[in-house]
Amino acid sequence: MNPIFDHSVSDNIIDVEHLTVKYGKKVAVDDVTFNLKRGEILGIFGRSGAGKSTILKCLTSQLKPNEGSIIIDGINVLKEKRKLISSIGYIPQLESESLYEDLSPILNAFYFGRMHNLEDDEIIKRAKKIFNILGFSEDLYNKKVQFLSGGEKKRVSIAVGLIHNPEILILDEPTTGLDAHLKFEVLNYLKELNQKLNISLVLVTHDLETASICDYIVILHGGKVSDFDKISDLIQSLPSKGNFLRVSIKGLDEQKIAAIGSISGVEYFFRTGIDEVELFLEDLDSQGSNLINQLYDMGDINYINSEMANFSHYFLIKVGILLNPEAVKIPENCPICGTVLPAGIRDILRKGKDSICLICNQKIKAPRQAEVEIPEFCECGLKIPENVTYLLKRGMPAHCPYCGIKIRLPIDEEEEL
Repeated sequence: MNPIFDHSVSDNIIDVEHLTVKYGKKVAVDDVTFNLKRGEILGIFGRSGAGKSTILKCLTSQLKPNEGSIIIDGINVLKEKRKLISSIGYIPQLESESLYEDLSPILNAFYFGRMHNLEDDEIIKRAKKIFNILGFSEDLYNKKVQFLSGGEKKRVSIAVGLIHNPEILILDEPTTGLDAHLKFEVLNYLKELNQKLNISLVLVTHDLETASICDYIVILHGGKVSDFDKISDLIQSLPSKGNFLRVSIKGLDEQKIAAIGSISGVEYFFRTGIDEVELFLEDLDSQGSNLINQLYDMGDINYINSEMANFSHYFLIKVGILLNPEAVKIPENCPICGTVLPAGIRDILRKGKDSICLICNQKIKAPRQAEVEIPEFCECGLKIPENVTYLLKRGMPAHCPYCGIKIRLPIDEEEEL
């Protein structure tokens, strides 16, 4: 390995134990514990207000917790704050917070490298090494940052954060504002940096796709850790070990959806298109045949595919929908005819969706904690896609996929802690 990036091997590079942060009487982070081994990637996920930003501030010594300890690369962050500067690199969400836009990428590297008392020839050597891994063209070295594209600025920001050869790189929302192609590129570059430089990464984000490069996942809910595990183990904990059926049925309407939800063995299901649903069964091997027969009785089937869940499925099932299932009271009987509602119908109502009684064929409105108007259009003027609306309806943070702006609800309520 190049000696410039030769990191010594030890056990955990991060140890966070019993971290608690209070703002007045409000507990923003409640007894949080997690760790990260050297050379691995950790993703910290959670809804708005879950405590992500507070933990990030503690990791970067911007905020002192009320209780608990943080050890990074053998440094006690609470007692040896100055020593931390050389061990971590920090990439804020906005490039404008980490770069001088009237300077070129190479001059930004010089500026921040000199802040760490590096010699100019060492800065050049490190900058070229990192830029090369990031696929950053030499033609752009002397171009002012303000004239670079969003993806190019992101790569310069990452390079500047790595210029002093830190042991760990902490990134706040690394994919915000990037289109699908650039997001894919940035995640690939981060994984390549992790592998080639043996640098540990912490990604604090709401973007579920970021989980694709993570070794371990921390999920926060209400300031507490609800899950801390390998992503593969989280998915394996879903019904049928994460295997589900993707089904397309012609003329899929509310009545058919309600009927699907009432089929024995169906644990969770999501409507993912006009005629498409994803079905999670308790035991796909033993219950799949019966389910498929009942689906064919409902109408023409375009296709039935068996697939493996990803982290987005896990997050939506375990966090977005079910972490607080009793937040609203779900009726046991149809309010129109009094018939006992099947478990599948009640599950639909629990997810905040209206349904239809299979007996009287009348619409049953889902109980709601608060009626919140979901905007149809983003501030940029483009229509908000259905998958983004799905997240907003469940109180989850979402950004416009076209302009990257966070979509705010009329009640936008609780500032991120």
